[in-house]
Amino acid sequence: MPSTRRDILRYGALGGSLLVAGCSSRQSESGCETGRTSYNGDTPLSTGARWSMANRTARRTAFNPEASVPDDVSMYWRYTACAEVESGVAVADGRVFAGEARLDGQTGTLLGGEWTAYQWPAVVDDTLFIGAHTLEAYDVTDGSERWTFTPDGEAGAVSPPAIANGIVYITGNLDDRTVYGVDATTGDEEWRFTPQADCSTPLAVADDTAYAVDNAGTVYALATETGEKRWERSVAESTRVGAPVVGDDGLYLPTGDGVVALDPADGSDRWDWEADDDGDRDIAVAEGTVYVVGRESCRALAAGDGTERWATDAVGGHTCSVGAESVVVGGDPDVVAISRSDGTERWRFETRSVLFSDYDRRGVSAAPALVDDIVYVATEASDVYALGPAE
Repeated sequence: MPSTRRDILRYGALGGSLLVAGCSSRQSESGCETGRTSYNGDTPLSTGARWSMANRTARRTAFNPEASVPDDVSMYWRYTACAEVESGVAVADGRVFAGEARLDGQTGTLLGGEWTAYQWPAVVDDTLFIGAHTLEAYDVTDGSERWTFTPDGEAGAVSPPAIANGIVYITGNLDDRTVYGVDATTGDEEWRFTPQADCSTPLAVADDTAYAVDNAGTVYALATETGEKRWERSVAESTRVGAPVVGDDGLYLPTGDGVVALDPADGSDRWDWEADDDGDRDIAVAEGTVYVVGRESCRALAAGDGTERWATDAVGGHTCSVGAESVVVGGDPDVVAISRSDGTERWRFETRSVLFSDYDRRGVSAAPALVDDIVYVATEASDVYALGPAE
Protein backbone atom coordinates (compact mmCIF):
# COMPACT_ATOMS: atom_id res chain seq x y z
CA MET A 1 0.00 0.00 0.00
CA PRO A 2 1.16 3.59 -0.58
CA SER A 3 1.87 5.80 2.39
CA THR A 4 -1.22 7.49 3.77
CA ARG A 5 -1.65 11.11 4.73
CA ARG A 6 -1.71 9.86 8.33
CA ASP A 7 1.82 8.45 7.94
CA ILE A 8 3.10 11.59 6.28
CA LEU A 9 1.93 13.75 9.16
CA ARG A 10 3.02 11.35 11.87
CA TYR A 11 6.50 10.96 10.48
CA GLY A 12 6.99 14.48 9.20
CA ALA A 13 8.53 17.30 11.20
CA LEU A 14 6.69 17.74 14.47
CA GLY A 15 7.52 20.41 16.17
CA GLY A 16 -29.34 27.97 22.93
CA SER A 17 -30.32 28.77 19.31
CA LEU A 18 -32.09 26.39 16.96
CA LEU A 19 -30.07 23.47 15.74
CA VAL A 20 -29.28 23.33 12.04
CA ALA A 21 -30.17 19.85 10.78
CA GLY A 22 -28.54 18.04 7.89
CA CYS A 23 -25.26 18.81 6.16
CA SER A 24 -23.02 21.77 6.66
CA SER A 25 -22.05 23.78 3.61
CA ARG A 26 -18.94 22.67 1.79
CA GLN A 27 -16.31 25.34 2.13
CA SER A 28 -12.64 26.13 2.34
CA GLU A 29 -11.89 28.83 4.88
CA SER A 30 -8.87 31.02 4.31
CA GLY A 31 -8.77 32.25 7.90
CA CYS A 32 -8.78 30.11 10.99
CA GLU A 33 -10.28 31.15 14.31
CA THR A 34 -9.23 29.21 17.40
CA GLY A 35 -11.73 28.09 20.03
CA ARG A 36 -15.40 27.18 19.90
CA THR A 37 -16.15 28.40 16.39
CA SER A 38 -19.76 27.28 16.17
CA TYR A 39 -22.42 26.76 18.82
CA ASN A 40 -26.04 25.72 18.40
CA GLY A 41 -26.74 24.12 21.79
CA ASP A 42 -25.45 21.85 24.54
CA THR A 43 -25.18 18.12 23.94
CA PRO A 44 -26.97 15.73 26.33
CA LEU A 45 -23.68 13.95 27.20
CA SER A 46 -23.71 11.97 30.44
CA THR A 47 -20.72 11.94 32.81
CA GLY A 48 -20.56 8.13 32.63
CA ALA A 49 -20.08 7.95 28.86
CA ARG A 50 -16.61 6.77 27.83
CA TRP A 51 -14.54 6.40 24.68
CA SER A 52 -11.21 5.96 26.42
CA MET A 53 -8.65 5.84 23.61
CA ALA A 54 -8.21 5.35 19.87
CA ASN A 55 -10.89 2.86 18.74
CA ARG A 56 -12.40 2.98 22.27
CA THR A 57 -10.48 0.20 24.07
CA ALA A 58 -7.12 -1.54 23.89
CA ARG A 59 -8.75 -4.27 21.80
CA ARG A 60 -9.33 -1.60 19.12
CA THR A 61 -12.79 -2.88 18.15
CA ALA A 62 -14.22 0.68 17.81
CA PHE A 63 -17.50 -0.69 19.18
CA ASN A 64 -19.72 0.85 21.84
CA PRO A 65 -22.88 -1.22 22.40
CA GLU A 66 -24.32 1.55 24.57
CA ALA A 67 -24.11 4.21 21.85
CA SER A 68 -27.46 4.89 20.19
CA VAL A 69 -26.52 6.78 17.03
CA PRO A 70 -29.47 9.08 16.13
CA ASP A 71 -31.61 8.60 13.02
CA ASP A 72 -30.62 12.13 11.96
CA VAL A 73 -28.10 14.58 13.37
CA SER A 74 -27.42 18.26 13.87
CA MET A 75 -24.17 19.98 14.76
CA TYR A 76 -24.38 21.12 18.37
CA TRP A 77 -20.95 22.74 18.44
CA ARG A 78 -17.56 22.83 16.78
CA TYR A 79 -14.17 23.49 18.39
CA THR A 80 -11.19 24.52 16.25
CA ALA A 81 -7.47 24.30 17.08
CA CYS A 82 -6.05 25.95 13.94
CA ALA A 83 -3.23 23.41 13.79
CA GLU A 84 -2.20 20.75 11.28
CA VAL A 85 -3.29 17.90 13.49
CA GLU A 86 -3.70 14.15 13.30
CA SER A 87 -5.59 12.47 16.10
CA GLY A 88 -8.92 11.26 17.31
CA VAL A 89 -10.69 12.21 20.52
CA ALA A 90 -11.24 10.51 23.86
CA VAL A 91 -14.35 11.00 26.00
CA ALA A 92 -14.51 10.58 29.78
CA ASP A 93 -16.19 12.20 32.80
CA GLY A 94 -18.21 14.63 30.72
CA ARG A 95 -15.18 15.92 28.83
CA VAL A 96 -13.80 15.52 25.33
CA PHE A 97 -10.02 15.31 24.89
CA ALA A 98 -8.42 16.40 21.62
CA GLY A 99 -4.68 16.15 22.06
CA GLU A 100 -3.92 17.96 25.33
CA ALA A 101 -7.02 20.15 24.91
CA ARG A 102 -9.73 19.41 27.48
CA LEU A 103 -13.20 20.41 26.28
CA ASP A 104 -16.51 20.50 28.09
CA GLY A 105 -18.34 17.67 26.35
CA GLN A 106 -21.70 19.41 26.58
CA THR A 107 -20.80 22.99 25.64
CA GLY A 108 -17.59 22.62 23.61
CA THR A 109 -15.79 25.27 25.65
CA LEU A 110 -12.07 24.87 26.31
CA LEU A 111 -11.27 23.90 29.91
CA GLY A 112 -7.50 23.88 29.40
CA GLY A 113 -4.61 22.56 27.35
CA GLU A 114 -3.88 22.75 23.62
CA TRP A 115 -4.33 20.55 20.58
CA THR A 116 -1.27 20.82 18.37
CA ALA A 117 0.19 18.59 15.66
CA TYR A 118 0.15 14.81 16.19
CA GLN A 119 -1.27 14.15 19.69
CA TRP A 120 -3.32 11.01 20.34
CA PRO A 121 -5.21 11.11 23.68
CA ALA A 122 -6.17 8.23 25.95
CA VAL A 123 -7.86 8.54 29.34
CA VAL A 124 -7.66 5.88 32.05
CA ASP A 125 -8.82 6.66 35.59
CA ASP A 126 -7.41 10.10 36.46
CA THR A 127 -4.65 10.23 33.85
CA LEU A 128 -4.56 11.66 30.34
CA PHE A 129 -1.96 9.95 28.15
CA ILE A 130 -0.71 11.64 24.99
CA GLY A 131 1.12 9.91 22.17
CA ALA A 132 3.21 12.58 20.44
CA HIS A 133 6.96 12.74 19.76
CA THR A 134 7.20 11.43 23.30
CA LEU A 135 4.68 9.56 25.46
CA GLU A 136 3.30 11.95 28.06
CA ALA A 137 1.00 11.65 31.07
CA TYR A 138 -1.05 14.46 32.63
CA ASP A 139 -3.55 14.94 35.40
CA VAL A 140 -6.91 14.56 33.71
CA THR A 141 -8.45 17.48 35.63
CA ASP A 142 -5.88 20.26 35.83
CA GLY A 143 -3.49 19.18 33.06
CA SER A 144 -0.41 19.11 35.27
CA GLU A 145 2.35 16.88 33.89
CA ARG A 146 3.03 13.60 35.66
CA TRP A 147 5.76 12.08 33.54
CA THR A 148 7.28 11.89 30.07
CA PHE A 149 8.72 8.80 28.42
CA THR A 150 11.20 9.42 25.62
CA PRO A 151 11.72 6.63 23.07
CA ASP A 152 15.04 6.07 21.33
CA GLY A 153 14.08 7.75 18.05
CA GLU A 154 14.85 11.36 17.30
CA ALA A 155 12.11 12.20 14.79
CA GLY A 156 8.43 11.55 14.19
CA ALA A 157 5.93 10.32 16.76
CA VAL A 158 4.95 7.24 18.71
CA SER A 159 1.79 5.28 17.91
CA PRO A 160 -1.57 6.04 19.55
CA PRO A 161 -1.24 4.60 23.06
CA ALA A 162 -3.13 1.48 24.14
CA ILE A 163 -3.52 1.08 27.90
CA ALA A 164 -4.31 -2.16 29.71
CA ASN A 165 -3.02 -4.07 32.72
CA GLY A 166 -1.40 -0.91 34.13
CA ILE A 167 0.90 -0.64 31.10
CA VAL A 168 0.94 1.74 28.14
CA TYR A 169 1.80 0.01 24.86
CA ILE A 170 3.33 2.01 22.00
CA THR A 171 5.58 1.63 19.01
CA GLY A 172 8.58 3.93 18.67
CA ASN A 173 8.92 6.92 16.39
CA LEU A 174 10.35 7.29 12.89
CA ASP A 175 13.88 5.96 13.37
CA ASP A 176 13.00 3.60 16.22
CA ARG A 177 11.41 0.24 15.39
CA THR A 178 10.98 -0.71 19.06
CA VAL A 179 7.75 -1.78 20.75
CA TYR A 180 7.58 -0.47 24.33
CA GLY A 181 5.70 -1.42 27.47
CA VAL A 182 5.66 1.59 29.81
CA ASP A 183 4.41 1.65 33.41
CA ALA A 184 1.23 3.75 33.39
CA THR A 185 1.83 5.14 36.88
CA THR A 186 5.53 6.00 36.80
CA GLY A 187 6.42 6.27 33.11
CA ASP A 188 9.26 3.79 33.58
CA GLU A 189 10.09 1.38 30.79
CA GLU A 190 8.90 -2.10 31.74
CA TRP A 191 10.13 -3.89 28.62
CA ARG A 192 10.98 -3.49 24.96
CA PHE A 193 10.74 -5.70 21.91
CA THR A 194 12.45 -5.19 18.56
CA PRO A 195 10.59 -6.57 15.51
CA GLN A 196 12.30 -7.55 12.27
CA ALA A 197 11.15 -4.40 10.43
CA ASP A 198 9.94 -0.90 11.25
CA CYS A 199 6.77 -0.91 13.30
CA SER A 200 4.34 2.01 13.11
CA THR A 201 0.78 0.78 13.65
CA PRO A 202 -0.98 0.87 17.05
CA LEU A 203 -0.95 -2.25 19.19
CA ALA A 204 -4.03 -4.21 20.22
CA VAL A 205 -4.17 -5.76 23.68
CA ALA A 206 -6.44 -8.51 25.02
CA ASP A 207 -6.06 -10.36 28.29
CA ASP A 208 -2.33 -11.08 28.74
CA THR A 209 -1.23 -10.61 25.11
CA ALA A 210 -0.29 -7.53 23.07
CA TYR A 211 -0.36 -7.79 19.28
CA ALA A 212 2.00 -5.75 17.11
CA VAL A 213 2.44 -5.59 13.32
CA ASP A 214 5.59 -4.48 11.55
CA ASN A 215 5.77 -2.79 8.17
CA ALA A 216 6.86 -6.02 6.48
CA GLY A 217 3.54 -7.68 7.35
CA THR A 218 4.65 -9.78 10.32
CA VAL A 219 2.36 -10.08 13.34
CA TYR A 220 3.85 -10.59 16.81
CA ALA A 221 2.08 -11.82 19.94
CA LEU A 222 3.85 -10.49 23.05
CA ALA A 223 3.35 -11.19 26.74
CA THR A 224 1.91 -8.02 28.24
CA GLU A 225 4.00 -8.17 31.43
CA THR A 226 7.40 -8.98 29.92
CA GLY A 227 7.27 -8.34 26.16
CA GLU A 228 8.37 -11.93 25.55
CA LYS A 229 7.42 -13.15 22.08
CA ARG A 230 4.85 -15.92 22.10
CA TRP A 231 4.52 -16.32 18.35
CA GLU A 232 5.04 -14.49 15.09
CA ARG A 233 3.36 -14.89 11.74
CA SER A 234 3.91 -13.30 8.33
CA VAL A 235 0.53 -12.47 6.82
CA ALA A 236 1.35 -10.22 3.86
CA GLU A 237 4.77 -9.86 2.25
CA SER A 238 3.71 -7.75 -0.73
CA THR A 239 1.14 -5.46 0.85
CA ARG A 240 0.90 -3.35 3.93
CA VAL A 241 -0.94 -4.61 7.02
CA GLY A 242 -3.01 -2.25 9.15
CA ALA A 243 -3.54 -2.11 12.88
CA PRO A 244 -4.78 -5.32 14.55
CA VAL A 245 -8.18 -5.71 16.19
CA VAL A 246 -9.04 -8.38 18.77
CA GLY A 247 -12.66 -9.53 18.76
CA ASP A 248 -14.42 -12.35 20.55
CA ASP A 249 -13.85 -14.71 17.62
CA GLY A 250 -10.33 -13.91 16.49
CA LEU A 251 -7.53 -11.51 15.67
CA TYR A 252 -8.32 -9.42 12.58
CA LEU A 253 -5.97 -7.44 10.36
CA PRO A 254 -6.83 -5.19 7.41
CA THR A 255 -4.46 -5.45 4.46
CA GLY A 256 -4.16 -3.89 1.04
CA ASP A 257 -5.74 -7.06 -0.35
CA GLY A 258 -8.57 -7.51 2.16
CA VAL A 259 -8.84 -8.84 5.72
CA VAL A 260 -6.96 -11.67 7.44
CA ALA A 261 -8.31 -13.49 10.50
CA LEU A 262 -5.97 -15.42 12.82
CA ASP A 263 -6.31 -17.46 15.98
CA PRO A 264 -5.08 -15.14 18.77
CA ALA A 265 -3.62 -18.07 20.69
CA ASP A 266 -1.10 -19.28 18.10
CA GLY A 267 -1.44 -17.16 14.96
CA SER A 268 -2.88 -19.96 12.84
CA ASP A 269 -5.21 -19.14 9.94
CA ARG A 270 -8.90 -18.65 10.51
CA TRP A 271 -9.85 -17.13 7.15
CA ASP A 272 -8.72 -14.69 4.49
CA TRP A 273 -11.17 -12.35 2.71
CA GLU A 274 -9.99 -10.86 -0.57
CA ALA A 275 -11.33 -7.46 -1.57
CA ASP A 276 -12.10 -6.51 -5.16
CA ASP A 277 -9.98 -3.36 -4.91
CA ASP A 278 -6.54 -2.42 -3.62
CA GLY A 279 -5.83 0.29 -1.09
CA ASP A 280 -6.01 1.32 2.53
CA ARG A 281 -8.90 0.02 4.58
CA ASP A 282 -9.97 0.02 8.20
CA ILE A 283 -12.03 -2.39 10.27
CA ALA A 284 -14.25 -2.46 13.34
CA VAL A 285 -15.56 -5.57 15.07
CA ALA A 286 -18.88 -5.94 16.86
CA GLU A 287 -20.98 -8.91 17.97
CA GLY A 288 -19.80 -11.45 15.43
CA THR A 289 -19.35 -9.07 12.50
CA VAL A 290 -16.26 -7.44 10.98
CA TYR A 291 -17.10 -4.12 9.34
CA VAL A 292 -14.67 -3.16 6.58
CA VAL A 293 -14.42 0.36 5.19
CA GLY A 294 -12.46 1.14 2.03
CA ARG A 295 -12.21 4.36 0.13
CA GLU A 296 -15.17 3.53 -2.09
CA SER A 297 -17.11 0.81 -0.31
CA CYS A 298 -18.15 -0.78 2.98
CA ARG A 299 -18.58 -4.48 3.75
CA ALA A 300 -19.88 -6.59 6.62
CA LEU A 301 -18.21 -9.98 7.11
CA ALA A 302 -19.08 -12.83 9.43
CA ALA A 303 -16.37 -12.86 12.10
CA GLY A 304 -16.36 -16.64 12.27
CA ASP A 305 -15.65 -17.49 8.63
CA GLY A 306 -15.37 -14.25 6.62
CA THR A 307 -18.62 -14.75 4.71
CA GLU A 308 -19.87 -11.48 3.23
CA ARG A 309 -23.18 -10.43 4.79
CA TRP A 310 -23.75 -7.22 2.87
CA ALA A 311 -21.90 -4.70 0.76
CA THR A 312 -22.46 -1.12 -0.34
CA ASP A 313 -20.58 0.94 -2.88
CA ALA A 314 -22.58 4.05 -1.95
CA VAL A 315 -20.41 4.79 1.10
CA GLY A 316 -16.65 4.73 1.56
CA GLY A 317 -14.08 6.37 3.78
CA HIS A 318 -10.95 6.05 5.88
CA THR A 319 -12.24 4.69 9.20
CA CYS A 320 -15.35 3.58 11.07
CA SER A 321 -16.95 3.05 14.47
CA VAL A 322 -19.92 0.92 15.52
CA GLY A 323 -22.84 1.71 17.80
CA ALA A 324 -25.89 -0.30 18.83
CA GLU A 325 -27.58 -0.11 15.40
CA SER A 326 -25.30 1.94 13.15
CA VAL A 327 -21.82 2.05 11.65
CA VAL A 328 -20.41 5.58 11.45
CA VAL A 329 -17.90 6.03 8.62
CA GLY A 330 -15.37 8.86 8.57
CA GLY A 331 -14.31 9.97 5.11
CA ASP A 332 -13.29 12.96 3.04
CA PRO A 333 -15.14 15.16 3.75
CA ASP A 334 -18.29 13.34 4.93
CA VAL A 335 -19.25 11.50 8.08
CA VAL A 336 -21.91 8.92 7.19
CA ALA A 337 -24.07 6.65 9.35
CA ILE A 338 -25.21 3.37 7.82
CA SER A 339 -27.35 0.55 9.17
CA ARG A 340 -25.51 -2.36 10.78
CA SER A 341 -28.09 -4.78 9.39
CA ASP A 342 -27.87 -4.00 5.67
CA GLY A 343 -25.56 -1.00 5.04
CA THR A 344 -28.29 1.43 3.99
CA GLU A 345 -27.45 5.09 4.56
CA ARG A 346 -29.13 6.78 7.54
CA TRP A 347 -27.59 10.25 7.40
CA ARG A 348 -24.64 12.19 6.03
CA PHE A 349 -22.82 15.20 7.50
CA GLU A 350 -20.22 17.17 5.57
CA THR A 351 -17.23 18.53 7.47
CA ARG A 352 -15.46 21.65 6.32
CA SER A 353 -11.98 22.15 4.94
CA VAL A 354 -9.56 24.77 6.26
CA LEU A 355 -6.86 26.49 4.23
CA PHE A 356 -3.38 26.25 5.76
CA SER A 357 -0.90 28.41 3.88
CA ASP A 358 -1.43 27.24 0.31
CA TYR A 359 -3.30 23.95 0.73
CA ASP A 360 -6.52 22.62 2.26
CA ARG A 361 -6.84 20.12 5.07
CA ARG A 362 -10.07 18.22 5.51
CA GLY A 363 -11.57 14.81 6.14
CA VAL A 364 -11.74 12.27 8.94
CA SER A 365 -9.00 9.68 9.48
CA ALA A 366 -9.62 8.76 13.15
CA ALA A 367 -12.54 6.60 14.25
CA PRO A 368 -15.41 8.82 15.50
CA ALA A 369 -16.20 8.56 19.22
CA LEU A 370 -19.72 7.21 19.76
CA VAL A 371 -21.13 7.83 23.24
CA ASP A 372 -24.75 8.02 24.41
CA ASP A 373 -26.50 9.50 21.34
CA ILE A 374 -23.60 11.81 20.47
CA VAL A 375 -21.01 11.44 17.71
CA TYR A 376 -17.74 13.31 18.32
CA VAL A 377 -15.61 13.68 15.21
CA ALA A 378 -12.07 15.04 14.90
CA THR A 379 -10.95 16.17 11.44
CA GLU A 380 -7.62 16.88 9.80
CA ALA A 381 -8.73 20.52 9.59
CA SER A 382 -8.30 20.57 13.42
CA ASP A 383 -12.04 20.70 14.10
CA VAL A 384 -13.92 18.68 16.70
CA TYR A 385 -17.63 18.32 15.90
CA ALA A 386 -20.33 17.35 18.35
CA LEU A 387 -23.19 15.78 16.40
CA GLY A 388 -26.38 14.83 18.18
CA PRO A 389 -30.10 14.20 17.66
CA ALA A 390 -31.61 16.61 15.14
CA GLU A 391 -34.24 19.03 16.40
